[in-house]
Amino acid sequence: MTLFLFSIISLEIILVATLISIQTNYPKLSILIKALASMCFVLLGYSQIQSSDSSMLIMYGLLSGAMGDILLAISLAYNEYSKHYFIFGAFLFFIGHIFYIVELIRLSHYVHVAFFLFFIASFILVFLLFNQIKLDLRYKLMGLLYIITVLFMATNGTINMITISGFKSKSFGIGSALFLISDILLIINRFVQENKWYQIFCLSFYYIGQSLLAMSI
Repeated sequence: MTLFLFSIISLEIILVATLISIQTNYPKLSILIKALASMCFVLLGYSQIQSSDSSMLIMYGLLSGAMGDILLAISLAYNEYSKHYFIFGAFLFFIGHIFYIVELIRLSHYVHVAFFLFFIASFILVFLLFNQIKLDLRYKLMGLLYIITVLFMATNGTINMITISGFKSKSFGIGSALFLISDILLIINRFVQENKWYQIFCLSFYYIGQSLLAMSI
């Protein structure tokens, strides 16, 4: 099993490095690379299920994320339907985060603390981002609902990481924080100011985060 995990993680690193180098110039090819990279973290999650009695909710979240990621890649490759694919992809990610949050709340004994931190962080995030996003109001509100959901997942994951011992809680806590940073970078890169470094760090943090979430099963 250790060799299998090492092989999957190594393959994912190669695919993500390839994706970073080709996404801008070869957006259609990047759809295939993204699909393969997403299947890597799904396989990581599946391998963990085989060796534990953990909840399937995280696995459902990984599958939703994989499908959402492919739709985001399609939105970059086909400009005429870009907004529609982006919205559907974001919706699948939103569903995935709901699965993650339910699992986190099920395990947590400090949800009230997470709510308090979430409220403060949400106020700061909305204050900093709302006027910067170059979208119609309805799309702004949808985007903020999504990022606030990710923020709630990250605050719960962080509290669990601090209060619950063991590798799995640490893996989920760090993974959810990286996921949040990745999504913030994605929003800034697409709707505020485009920058190749935002894209590089966005992809890197996203796949590392999803892999850590998979290993928390």
